[in-house]
Amino acid sequence: MSLGKFASGQTVSSPGCSMNQVTSVCVYCASSRQADQEYAQSARRLGEILGELGVTLIYGGGAVGSMGAVADGALSRGGRVLGILPRFMDELEWGHPGISELCLVDSMAQRKQQMIDRADALIAL
Repeated sequence: MSLGKFASGQTVSSPGCSMNQVTSVCVYCASSRQADQEYAQSARRLGEILGELGVTLIYGGGAVGSMGAVADGALSRGGRVLGILPRFMDELEWGHPGISELCLVDSMAQRKQQMIDRADALIAL
């Protein structure tokens, strides 16, 4: 099953796995503005694919870098986006203001655990 193509032209596929079984995907990625734009473009495309498939994106809740791009991509295709953000980051206004739901936690460890617990599948960019 082909899920789509990234900016690099690489095809994303999932042999032997039906997307009908996956309703939510956690994406681990950076919130840095310093990374090459190709990473942000690929993250956005992944978000678009998840949105098109009706798969909920679960991610770190950030608004910039690859984090912001993956969320914006999913939202642009009508996808549901759940961000998990530590309270101290919310106080610094690092959270994405346009996502479907923002869950605040007390620590980075809780953030990681919540992201894992709520997802059917994990992707690291």
